[in-house]
Amino acid sequence: MTRDEFVDRIRHGTQIGSADCRGWDLSGLDLSGALLDDVDFRGANFANANLEGSALSHCNLSGCEFSAGHLKEVQFFRCCVNAARFDTATLESASFVECQARQASFKDTRLDFARFFRCELTESLLQSQQFERASFLESQLDRADFTGATLNFVTFHRLDLKTAVFAQTQCLSVMFLECDLDGQCFAGLSLRLCQFTDSQLDDADFSGATLTQGNFKGTSLRRANFSHTDACQALFPEADLSGANCSGGRFDQSIWVEAVLERVDFSHARLPLAVFHRARCTGASLRDAQLQDADLSYADLRGADLRGACFLRTRLHRALQQGTHFSSRGGIIESDPELFKAQVWSGSH
Repeated sequence: MTRDEFVDRIRHGTQIGSADCRGWDLSGLDLSGALLDDVDFRGANFANANLEGSALSHCNLSGCEFSAGHLKEVQFFRCCVNAARFDTATLESASFVECQARQASFKDTRLDFARFFRCELTESLLQSQQFERASFLESQLDRADFTGATLNFVTFHRLDLKTAVFAQTQCLSVMFLECDLDGQCFAGLSLRLCQFTDSQLDDADFSGATLTQGNFKGTSLRRANFSHTDACQALFPEADLSGANCSGGRFDQSIWVEAVLERVDFSHARLPLAVFHRARCTGASLRDAQLQDADLSYADLRGADLRGACFLRTRLHRALQQGTHFSSRGGIIESDPELFKAQVWSGSH
């Protein structure tokens, strides 16, 4: 098949299969709506080409050039795009399903609503400023590089992201669901409204990061670093932060219900209006912490250090306090009569 015959068949809506198109120059051509199966395109040039709405299955696209191409709503199924270049291309609403994309480059690519499902993206470059509502599901992202990317409403589900690079990334409402992020570095990043539900984040570094209204429900954060973090209104229910460093952080109106906070360092942290119901805070340090209007009802504070802490209407209703250290108990509400009445009523009904 010649190049002209190839283009003519696409224009007539004819499916092309089992063809050898290695090294072809298809740059700038209108190939929209192409139906391609088992075509070998290795090293082909699609720069500035229009492939909108095309469907490619079982094709070999290794080393292909797609720079500045128009690939809106293109479907790649079980294709090999290793080392392919999609730089500055439009891949809005494109889908990659069970594809090999090792060392593929997506620098400055428009990836809004793009979907990657069960793909291998090892060492891929995903440095895009147009990354809205994209999703990465059950894929391999070892050493994938998101440096400088802007991620808005992006979903990462069931991924190993321990070696992914997020340097200088800005995230808004990103969802990390059931991901392995142990040891990951998010230091100094903006991660507003992000969710890390049921993810692994042991030894992760969030120092100096902005985590406003973040959700860490059920997350493992053992030995994580939250020093000088801005995590106002963040949610940590049922999270395990054993041995974490939260010193100097801002946690105004944060929720720690039933969290494991053993040996956590909250020294000099801001915790006004924070809720610690039934939290396990044994051995935790809250020295010089701001605890105005905080609620530690039913918390386990045995062996905790609250010396120098600032109390004002701070509730310790039925909190365990054996061996707890205080400089002063002024400002503490030892018991809450109204809460006690509510509990008695609830128990009788």
